[in-house]
Amino acid sequence: MNHRLLMAFVDQSPSFAYGFEAGKVWAEMGSNRRVIEGQYHEENHEQLMRCAQTKGYHVISITGQGSGWVLLKFRKPFKAWVKSYLENGSIE
Repeated sequence: MNHRLLMAFVDQSPSFAYGFEAGKVWAEMGSNRRVIEGQYHEENHEQLMRCAQTKGYHVISITGQGSGWVLLKFRKPFKAWVKSYLENGSIE
């Protein structure tokens, strides 16, 4: 996976970057996508697990990528996913 800088943050601290990353995952989980996967900072692993637990997602794959990165895959159980659709009218 190739990465490049799209936009420099005014706040260059790691904690800001981790929070931004976790916020993106939180928003994806809020959109009721059944499967979410991506490459994330290893240091953010615990926070992403908390997001998953709170939003009702299960971690189905964790793969170390080296150099401080981890590939995570989350999935919402089918019944919970359908229930969310019936309540909110959206499935991705």
